[in-house]
Amino acid sequence: PREHVHQEALDKLNTLAEHGHVEGSLGIFRSIQARSPQTVHRKIWNTMLKACANAGDFIRARGIFEEMLQRRVQPNVPTFGKLIEASAKAGQEVEAKHWFVVLKSSDLSPSHVVYSSLIDAAAKSGNVDSARSWLSEMKANCLTPNKVTYSALLNVAAKSGDLSLAELWFRMMQDGHVKPDVISYTAILTAYAKVSDTQSLERRFHDMSNSGVPVDACVLNVMVDAFARSGNLLGAQSWFERMKSAAVDPDIRAYGALINGYAQLREHPDAWGEAEEIFATMERSGIQGTIVQYCQVLQSYVHATPPQAMRAVKWFEHMASKRVHPNQVAFNIMYRLVGRKRAMKLCDEVGPSSERLMSDEAFDSKKQKRLLSVDLDNARMKENQRRKLR
Repeated sequence: PREHVHQEALDKLNTLAEHGHVEGSLGIFRSIQARSPQTVHRKIWNTMLKACANAGDFIRARGIFEEMLQRRVQPNVPTFGKLIEASAKAGQEVEAKHWFVVLKSSDLSPSHVVYSSLIDAAAKSGNVDSARSWLSEMKANCLTPNKVTYSALLNVAAKSGDLSLAELWFRMMQDGHVKPDVISYTAILTAYAKVSDTQSLERRFHDMSNSGVPVDACVLNVMVDAFARSGNLLGAQSWFERMKSAAVDPDIRAYGALINGYAQLREHPDAWGEAEEIFATMERSGIQGTIVQYCQVLQSYVHATPPQAMRAVKWFEHMASKRVHPNQVAFNIMYRLVGRKRAMKLCDEVGPSSERLMSDEAFDSKKQKRLLSVDLDNARMKENQRRKLR
């Protein structure tokens, strides 16, 4: 029957939207939008916006909304919720605020989801004051913060490194009889990790375990990374082994955290060898290293006593043999180890050109630090999205 076929298409559209497959969703959306009954017409448009939201494609979301208005489909609160969520996922706080203003001007009342997405947008920008403001406005509108709201607030505090604020909001969550879940715990654990408070980190982890909240790969990655960053490599290795004993396969984040931990050790005679060995173990497990992990190993040669220039050259050539092209960070590390002329020659042999890598940006130390660190924020965002789908 036609109704059955139509429902199958709707279900497929929703599944693709939940996974953020914008192009796949768009194809089904176009095929069913014109022949959909009026009763589900707006739902179809909102589902398409859901795909954009889960992908963080705020530009496509804006285009879908404009087309929605042209087709005289009346937006509702979920419509604006998805527009705000798409902006938040992309870290576009100004865009998210814009859609909130449009929502209010449409005589609609914001929901929990809307405020949580606005707080999430503030988290992406590290804007603690903005998060506080949205929380106050939410309460003023007689909306009680829920689990999603508190998780977003904890992410703001974690990203800004404000441990006292993270603990305050975690207590508020518990006092409000909102039971923390794995996403909430991951956020506050990240706050402890950010300031290298490994003692409090372990205490909170045990609270989590005792409360029956399941421990997943994202949580264990935080533990490994926190100990590695604090210089406690034995502790990091212990958590890494605990990860394997819990039947959680270590991923590139866990291996990268260990490699980076050894790479940052100074005047340690075996640190660079440990970094190389962990990298080799990672590749034997079937995980291919990226430029980030290659640069971390290169960094270990800089911190060695004496610096391991010849090992760095061999590693650089190994990297090239794996078709991993050097970036500005790799070039600058080689510049420090073997000098400008040799570094330029090595880069010219494997590409891209040394001239492009020698731009001022190559010597931006803050950018180097961002590139060399494990990109946990994005990983957590993807992991949280996977959790929501389960």
